[in-house]
Amino acid sequence: NGGPPPNATRAERVAHERKRREESAAKSKAEYEKQRQAKRDAYAKKDAVFRLLEEVESSLLSEPSISDQRRNAWLQESLSTLLQTPHFDPYPNWRARTWLAYANLYKQLGDPANELRSLEEAIKINPKLAVKKRIKSLSNSV
Repeated sequence: NGGPPPNATRAERVAHERKRREESAAKSKAEYEKQRQAKRDAYAKKDAVFRLLEEVESSLLSEPSISDQRRNAWLQESLSTLLQTPHFDPYPNWRARTWLAYANLYKQLGDPANELRSLEEAIKINPKLAVKKRIKSLSNSV
């Protein structure tokens, strides 16, 4: 079973036990480090998603018109990613913020139907959002 031979001396048995304990400790330490790194990676991914939403919102506020096709593609791709991320599940207000950012993007693109749909999705998630007047005016124009 990988232990010392049956006719081993006491010193050999003690040495074998010490070696087994060292190997066990090294294995435990490696497993602990692996789990710790996995947690760090998970937190980093989650943090990156939250920062991405803030970057999208900042981009939409800093440039009120979309003239650059690369920027438009980046915004579309980022918002799509944000809507699909599971990291917002415990934070519904962040998901609502994503829908509001989509609405602002559609407003810049001149697409009132999708802007209205995005605002309605946001208000379903967070009924306290201050967009009811905007929804009403869009409903009347669409």
